[in-house]
Amino acid sequence: MHYGKIVCGGLLGVAALTTPALAQETRSINFGVQATVVHDSNVSRSDAATAALRGITREDTIFSPAVTADVLLPVSRQSLYLRGSVGYDFHDKNTQLDTENLDFEGGANLRFGPCQGQLGGTFHHGQANTQTVSLVDSQNAIDSSSLGATVSCTRGTGLGITAAAHKIWSENSNAVVFQNDSETWDGTVGVTYSRPALGTLTVYAGYSDTDYPNRLLPTSASGYETTTLGVSFERRISSRLQGVISYGYTTVETDSLVQDSDFEGSTWSVQLAYRPTTRARVEFSMARAVQPASSIGGLYTIDTNYRISGNYDLGSRIALSLGTEFVDSETDGSFAAIFPVLTDSQSYAVFGGVTFAQSERIRWTLNARYEDRDANAPQYTYDRTVVALSAGVAF
Repeated sequence: MHYGKIVCGGLLGVAALTTPALAQETRSINFGVQATVVHDSNVSRSDAATAALRGITREDTIFSPAVTADVLLPVSRQSLYLRGSVGYDFHDKNTQLDTENLDFEGGANLRFGPCQGQLGGTFHHGQANTQTVSLVDSQNAIDSSSLGATVSCTRGTGLGITAAAHKIWSENSNAVVFQNDSETWDGTVGVTYSRPALGTLTVYAGYSDTDYPNRLLPTSASGYETTTLGVSFERRISSRLQGVISYGYTTVETDSLVQDSDFEGSTWSVQLAYRPTTRARVEFSMARAVQPASSIGGLYTIDTNYRISGNYDLGSRIALSLGTEFVDSETDGSFAAIFPVLTDSQSYAVFGGVTFAQSERIRWTLNARYEDRDANAPQYTYDRTVVALSAGVAF
């Protein structure tokens, strides 16, 4: 199952600022069908008492069929792309959580003179993470969509200019959670300096504005503004090791009357990829970023996460994966008094999987994940084990 996640602030633009040059593209049209069976020991993502209050059976099995598409159409130096899936989630026990699963991403890759850019949009529809729903309900279909543009005018050596802008919407169907509907727009500009032997250095400035148009309580803030000044560095150290490191100083200003709801501090991101052999790959990432709060009563969340994962190809058909991650979340801003407010949480997870390519068209995947979460309120403290088996056919 997929859940939309919106990341904003200065670090959102860094991905655009450090995007490598587009390779020569070839026409590609791929369609497929896939089916996934997931057994989840705790679909409520809460303690037992809260699950019972919501009318949720914690342990459930979900069947999710879907059709997929991946299309790339070059047009002279430009290209059009569309990637997406249309599916449905069927729950064995919690049928009230059954919902459509829609994911789409499309747009145009552009080249003009020494510059390249992208115009695109995304759309997601599906059942929201149940831990973000009120303590007396479980149903909430969430729609997440975005429109954006990026442009980069750089050369292999010397100075360059980059810019990115996005508008992001999030809408909830639940009669209580609709207070978390949000609209965010952000913009980032940067100056780069590149040398093949050293890498690419980018100095950037970012701004974002998030509004919650449906906040009802007098103590609720209707939004916040984020500004970031930062620097990022991208380098391919060798054929085996490459990475991107960024650091920014971020300020958050809210329109909340709650004391100490503003924020000033560091935001950062590190991404390293190491390939010790042709069969093995290890990735490490860590980040600290500001994003809109997903829980009722919150305004924004400061997320700090650490993740390490590895992949190993046993041969041409079998691949193994293993990893672990830790996430610390702190929610600040304006708080409603009618629900326990999720203000702090720490979650730890281990995961792994095996993929078997039966043929060029047929692929099987078995994944498992264990997650343990500790929060300031017992309603949001839980552990869960998820096992998923999926089969996909491309044609």
